Amino acid sequence: MKTIFLFRISWFNPYTNPPEGKPRVLAEMSAEKSHPVPTEYQEVLKRLAPIGSGYGIGITCITPRLKDREWSVERKAANRRKLLQGRVNKAAPLFAEDIIKAEVAKKPEYFQGTSACDEAHDRVLQEQEETYKKWAENIGKLFVYEGE
Repeated sequence: MKTIFLFRISWFNPYTNPPEGKPRVLAEMSAEKSHPVPTEYQEVLKRLAPIGSGYGIGITCITPRLKDREWSVERKAANRRKLLQGRVNKAAPLFAEDIIKAEVAKKPEYFQGTSACDEAHDRVLQEQEETYKKWAENIGKLFVYEGE
């Protein structure tokens, strides 16, 4: 699996909306290389988003999810406890044991390697994986969401 480049013509001002009836994203296309920009994409850019229209070109790198680099729940828990111990020992070595017990009691899920934060992170990674698959299957296809 390799990096995919996603070319997108979209509305670039996050504080305003595009003109009435126009979408935020006009066109998208994935490619295996970032340079040169595909010619069919350049033609759509000139036609749909001339200079000064408020739309611009964006290029995003989409990489595959590397599951072998993700930490196990046990490894996350051990690392979190180790970092807590280091912080507390540095700040208050005499009271370290009591402070660590109190912190672990406050957030037991976090120090066991699971928490709502981890679940949200997993959801984001899943969405990224689905995005990668979608664009990997459609390399070189141009999606135009707005005609003239």
